[in-house]
Amino acid sequence: IWTAITLNSEESTLVTPEFIGEKLLSYGGEDSAEYQIKVLGRFPSALDGYLLTGVDCEKAVRFTPNLTDGQWGWVAACDVGNGRDKSVVNICKVSLDQPESRKVISHQIIEMSAEIDPIDFAYEINKIVEPYLNQNIQVVIDGDGVGFATVRTARELGLPVHEIRWGQPVFKKSDKARFINKRAYSHIMMRNAIKTSRLKIDPSQLTKEQLSRLPVHLNEAGQWVICSKKEMQEKHNIRSPDRSDTYCFMFLVNPEAPEETTSMEDDFQD
Repeated sequence: IWTAITLNSEESTLVTPEFIGEKLLSYGGEDSAEYQIKVLGRFPSALDGYLLTGVDCEKAVRFTPNLTDGQWGWVAACDVGNGRDKSVVNICKVSLDQPESRKVISHQIIEMSAEIDPIDFAYEINKIVEPYLNQNIQVVIDGDGVGFATVRTARELGLPVHEIRWGQPVFKKSDKARFINKRAYSHIMMRNAIKTSRLKIDPSQLTKEQLSRLPVHLNEAGQWVICSKKEMQEKHNIRSPDRSDTYCFMFLVNPEAPEETTSMEDDFQD
């Protein structure tokens, strides 16, 4: 007794090509679930699944985003382990663009033992970023849970710390309609950067495995939700994506251009 109709924005005379292009970019392409639902007006071909594929990650190792002199800055993203997960410091060159068009190039990634104390980790971060301090490096640390002690100690050491609390909601009203929290927002920004060749990752197989095993879905309100770490472990048997998280942090901070010319130009260093 029902006649099913599809309202496709691509076919509407009320929609401009510029609008379609904008949505293709922000939603992650025509194959993304969000684009298929909100623009094409149909059920997505794959509503539940993983954020990225192994092929996406292999390509991301070979990307060469172009950074304009004076328009990028150093960011050290630090993920604090909790005794089971590794502690990671990921130093990247990050363009000064807004997150939607930001470029990121991995420069050096350091993975530490899961047993390192959160306070001791702050001292290790201090030693690692010391050569970059005169380059306006931004130090990003996840402040939830055990990360609180790392943030506090790093600040006492005088480091320019930006604390990540990505369980909190996003700020913009338009973003609140799309993302359940900052964690979901940063993951989608990271995904879009890889899909559009703006993010060069390190060549580690572990990094590629983590990035290609990130369960994601759209909830009933059409918001992106990233599977919790507890659910990753219990439902999907996936360990905490420590390296992957640090790439997401790059889209939650505002980098600053270095004041001096740096000689640290060789990417990637392990």
